[in-house]
Amino acid sequence: MPIFQMIIFPPHINRPPVINSVDPYLPHIAKMLETAEQQKSEIPLTVIYEEIKKLGYDGSLRWLQQVIGRYELRTRAKSDEPIIRFETKPAQQMQVDWIEFPKDNLSAFVATMGYSRASYVEYVNNEKIETLIGCHMNAFSYFGGVPKELFV
Repeated sequence: MPIFQMIIFPPHINRPPVINSVDPYLPHIAKMLETAEQQKSEIPLTVIYEEIKKLGYDGSLRWLQQVIGRYELRTRAKSDEPIIRFETKPAQQMQVDWIEFPKDNLSAFVATMGYSRASYVEYVNNEKIETLIGCHMNAFSYFGGVPKELFV
């Protein structure tokens, strides 16, 4: 029998939904995209932007692009070929790469195991060979061993 009983109350958030500057134009955008899909054509984002500007939209093209991406308004091309996931055995492969952050004068060494998709990330201020080797050694230590194959 438990000594105490824990009661969990889910939080209740009472706030109005956030409406962004693109929302009033979404029905018009959806209609444009649907028409284009029926005609088996594609409407460039700049054309959509110009059309809704005529209706009063005063936001940026970049924001429009983000909202369309968030709502996944554009249908993705459907391929006849099935998607085949590339599987590896445990400890078989590790992929490494650099991610550069030039404004901060930083780089990130990223190592990802093929089987588990577990990642190791290390931030460094240079990409010299000594640093690269050190990052590899740290990744091997983190994962507890060395994989059979390494993709750079």
